[in-house]
Amino acid sequence: MIFSLDEILVFSFRAMGYQGSMDFMENLILKGIIEAISSMEVSLSLEEKIRDSLVYYLKTQNTKIKQFTTEKFLFLDSERRQDISETEKSKTDISFSMSGFEFVLECKILKFADKKYIEEGLRRFIELKYAEKDDFAGMLGFIVAGNPEKIV
Repeated sequence: MIFSLDEILVFSFRAMGYQGSMDFMENLILKGIIEAISSMEVSLSLEEKIRDSLVYYLKTQNTKIKQFTTEKFLFLDSERRQDISETEKSKTDISFSMSGFEFVLECKILKFADKKYIEEGLRRFIELKYAEKDDFAGMLGFIVAGNPEKIV
């Protein structure tokens, strides 16, 4: 019997205790990120340090993510390189992946409402420079200074 990729993914998500990809992303990945950020050191201000602390927390402190990554069922990477074209490369800040599924996060430090960030960074993301072949992707902004209401 041959199974489709969608059938394999449904089986995989259910084997981990989730109803599907949205349930998996919302109740494992996004809740895990919120938990990790809530417990992180507030004084961090460099994107790489925040991202690395976030990934380290998820791999070592989040019980379910730690279990799934230890069993090599789920892969959690930072700075995964990918080819956009023959000459253009990019790095994905955070990638959660398993066979047939990937959830990519692009991280940015936010200190003020930056027009360049909106016009260039967000546009590149929307135009699929970071996650062209992925069904799911997101951006994660770390507000490290300034007025959060103005930044948002």
